Amino acid sequence: MSFSNPFQDDIENDASSNHYKDFPEFETLSQAIDNNLHNINNSQLVSMRNLLGQYEKLLHSGNDAADSGSSKVPQEILEVSTKCTESFKKINNLAKELNDYLTLCEDNHEDPDALRYLRQKEGIHVSLIRSSLQQYRRLQQRYSALQKQFVTKIPANQIEERTVEEQGAGPQQQSIQIEYEPVNAEELEQQTLLIEEREREIQQISQDTQEINDIFSNLQDIIQEQLFQIDTIEENINSYSADARGASGIKEDPVGVCAAVSSFFYLS
Repeated sequence: MSFSNPFQDDIENDASSNHYKDFPEFETLSQAIDNNLHNINNSQLVSMRNLLGQYEKLLHSGNDAADSGSSKVPQEILEVSTKCTESFKKINNLAKELNDYLTLCEDNHEDPDALRYLRQKEGIHVSLIRSSLQQYRRLQQRYSALQKQFVTKIPANQIEERTVEEQGAGPQQQSIQIEYEPVNAEELEQQTLLIEEREREIQQISQDTQEINDIFSNLQDIIQEQLFQIDTIEENINSYSADARGASGIKEDPVGVCAAVSSFFYLS
């Protein structure tokens, strides 16, 4: 069991307030990232996960593939996925703005302690974004696999039905089969349209996946820059401390010299 330390929490809250106070743009961008991530994690990803569960049950229920194809679930999944991709693109732009803003502050030689703290906060944002992206990418892969499963399922059903009819049909049944060929052709056309629709959705998911990969790449660049900038900030802090100690030593030397001179004249 862990116990919270109210005094320590107050110190951290005060420190946070002080660090944010002089960097209002950071606070605005940071809050925007938090709000968008909350919407993605608690709304869009949850909806997509639930819809994928429904679609998976449809495909595995043993019903005709047409029943799964006529369902609106796949289209709903694609709509949620598209919204999710747009949300991540927005977060990616916010992350870029945040990184550019901190770089500008560093170029302007703002308070190094505050900047180090803000870089650490930025790192937390990037970590949370990457975690959500990984969840989304897994859901995309699951959806793509289900769509491919649907596409391969239809031809197999058609071949199986046609084989059973040919093996068990007598002359009279064959004539009935010929009589119903126009209906089968219409069903075949419907299935073809469904397959084409699913293939377009697979292509859209593939495009979304590429955009997500680009966002991952950008976040990786931000991480590398964070590490470099934090190292630079720490070097500047250490250099400043060393300079301060050196200046203190220089101030002390004249005092020592004067004491030695006074002592010399006194002994004389």
